[in-house]
Amino acid sequence: MLPAPPAVALYGGAFNPPTRGHLAVVRLLLRAGFDRVVVMPCCGHSFGKKLAPAADRLALARACFAGEPGVLVSSFEIEEQLDGSTYELLQRLK
Repeated sequence: MLPAPPAVALYGGAFNPPTRGHLAVVRLLLRAGFDRVVVMPCCGHSFGKKLAPAADRLALARACFAGEPGVLVSSFEIEEQLDGSTYELLQRLK
């Protein structure tokens, strides 16, 4: 029998800026049994909220989650210029 694939949580958000609360959520997800958490800062905001530049928020997220085992900060939403819509993200990930 093949081993089960890893359980991966996608954690999207503005991360404007990333906070201790975001870090706490990631740690809870890992304790809950996820093997990996992929943090995905959005490019824009679904409801037009003013955000710091995407590159800055990505760099801050990478700094915030650096050294956290099982956490990957992805630039996918920024590269694809997504606005934070979960539906749109899942369509692109297909």
